[in-house]
Amino acid sequence: QGFTSFLSDSLKSGPSYLSFPVGTSMDRFHAADIGEGPLPVLGQEIPEDAESMKQRKKGAKIEWDTGKVYTMALWSAYFDWLDWQILNLPGIRPFSATSVAGVQPIRMTLFTDEGENGGTGEKKLKRN
Repeated sequence: QGFTSFLSDSLKSGPSYLSFPVGTSMDRFHAADIGEGPLPVLGQEIPEDAESMKQRKKGAKIEWDTGKVYTMALWSAYFDWLDWQILNLPGIRPFSATSVAGVQPIRMTLFTDEGENGGTGEKKLKRN
């Protein structure tokens, strides 16, 4: 499972998207039982055990549980999510992502990979 993307050029072709595995892509990942202990505070570091992070980044399966609250963080040296800027590309000044992708909403959808679909090589996805 890796990173995939699609840059739409019209409403007919569907929305643009970036798709990547949550477990290996998130920079920080924290799970807490509902009602148990404090949750990470917005704007502060999200705690994650170094060994858990190492195993998660290697592809250890996340056992999703509706009895937990999940907090995740994703950051990049090349994209400013707040100002919608692409930056730090060698020899190129920062520029607006809308100059490439236009004005589009951000939607976050989580899904699980249910395995190969009848041997066709296509993934069968279950949206959560």
